[in-house]
Amino acid sequence: MSNRQAEVAAALDLEPPFTDQAALQFIRANLEDTVNIASSVHALGEQVSHLQQLTDARRDLVVGNIKARIRMVAQFAIDNANNGLVIGTDHAAETVMGFVTKFGDGTCDLAPLSGLVKGQVRAIARHLGAPEHLEMKTPTADLEELRPGKPDEEAHDVSHAKIDVYLHGQPLNEHAYASIVRTYDNTRHKRELPLAPCAVSAEAYIEPLLGTAHPTRRNTG
Repeated sequence: MSNRQAEVAAALDLEPPFTDQAALQFIRANLEDTVNIASSVHALGEQVSHLQQLTDARRDLVVGNIKARIRMVAQFAIDNANNGLVIGTDHAAETVMGFVTKFGDGTCDLAPLSGLVKGQVRAIARHLGAPEHLEMKTPTADLEELRPGKPDEEAHDVSHAKIDVYLHGQPLNEHAYASIVRTYDNTRHKRELPLAPCAVSAEAYIEPLLGTAHPTRRNTG
């Protein structure tokens, strides 16, 4: 938790980590579980010798991605154990800016916020009665150890409000527009399927091998 988060928590008389606990209190989930991934992240970091050759800043970035991926491993393990589905929280601003970890938080079974801009997500939270400190809290991936609690907008170099404007197709100043388009182009690989020799569906590949049509298809003449 960052110093700023600690100040807000104290002002609101909330126990740290206030964002997680306050969100859980508001959601009122019928099942809560806590998985400490710190030892797994540390162990993997120790085993990958390539990390030791990196600068502190670069290593921090790579380890941050490890955190996001191991977190999803834990969530899918809980999902498998309970025959459930993993719900993602990514929204349109994160998608267009590529602000997700590949095979990390960008992986889920259900993505209910997909296509919604940040302002719309906040509007839904407000409509559902979420406290203002949750609705308007500063978004942060909080994966960096050198900069804990680093705001997403600082990483984007553009505000969520301007990203919303862009996604709504409204006029935007040249700097913000160029920044969003550049970031979108640089993160294109995060929104695409893995590259393959040719674009052939699994069904089109398997059916000739089986020598039969797909069992759910019927020849209606």
